[in-house]
Amino acid sequence: MAGGPTTPELVAAVTAAGALGSFGFAYSSAAQISSVCGEFRDLCATRGLQSDCGWNANFFVFPDVAEPEASFIDDAVKNLQPMAKRVEIDAEVLTHATQLPALTDQVNAALVYQPSLVSFHLGIPAESIVDLVRNAGACIAMSATSRAEALAVQAAGADFIVAQGYEAGGHRGIFDPMADDEMLVTLDLVKAISESCTIPVIAAGGIMNGSDIAMALDNGADAVQLGSAFLTVDECGSSATYRAVIKSMGERKTQITSGFSGRPARGIRNLFIESIGPEILPFPWQNSLTGAMRKAAGSKGDFELMSLWAGAEYQKARSCTAAQLLKELLEELREEMEKH
Repeated sequence: MAGGPTTPELVAAVTAAGALGSFGFAYSSAAQISSVCGEFRDLCATRGLQSDCGWNANFFVFPDVAEPEASFIDDAVKNLQPMAKRVEIDAEVLTHATQLPALTDQVNAALVYQPSLVSFHLGIPAESIVDLVRNAGACIAMSATSRAEALAVQAAGADFIVAQGYEAGGHRGIFDPMADDEMLVTLDLVKAISESCTIPVIAAGGIMNGSDIAMALDNGADAVQLGSAFLTVDECGSSATYRAVIKSMGERKTQITSGFSGRPARGIRNLFIESIGPEILPFPWQNSLTGAMRKAAGSKGDFELMSLWAGAEYQKARSCTAAQLLKELLEELREEMEKH
């Protein structure tokens, strides 16, 4: 979960509790990654954990996208301007400039701190990146939203496939967002991939409790990955406004939208999702364009213009510590297993 939720405190707490904590480093610079990993290492030391304790560094595989034509950018700004004015952001403040961190630099920065797993989302990284991670002794995972993508992940030399079901919150991992999306729910996707691939499968999407975990394992998953379930734990970096929406507006459904970033992503329905027009720049240009508006909305507590990424079952999120959540999940899983 990039953008702030995966704090050093959260990853350290999850790791200390025996699970695999994960950092979302999608947009982080090498310097930011080094700083965060340093904090994490210090927290692990205070908890009596080894400096090389198990954790995951997750990265986006950004596509090569040419800068859109000026007229297209102007149309996208006009499309966004009515909502930007709501939080007192003018067209002059909106920016389409985007400087993405180099994936090699990002990965190198993380590898200094010895992650046990490095995972990739939105596509398959270059072979040189795979070799870089492999030579550092870390395992590799890549996400897939279909059987075809999973087979490509396996062929690329990954150790694990993260099967991202359609229920999952945040950015959809489909390799080509312009291609037909099979929209497979997690259990169907896990079953299809586990029957077609020989490497372990990690189920992701809509998994919020022990019963969900048990069903994923019963359908062929070797492990599970949870994101939205941690959005309201004490150590998560989600904002107070974000937490309040999750806790008090459970009647709101989630929806896939490209309006915030230019790429399909699932979030809680709000004014922005309902109002954004079709003039949307490709990812990651749109993500940069909406950045100032989203930041202003967050500072004002205006959830109607925030990118409230969350899975379809976000209403089941619990308010507790990360350790307590993991304890409850394990107890619920054991109860489900005893029923069989």
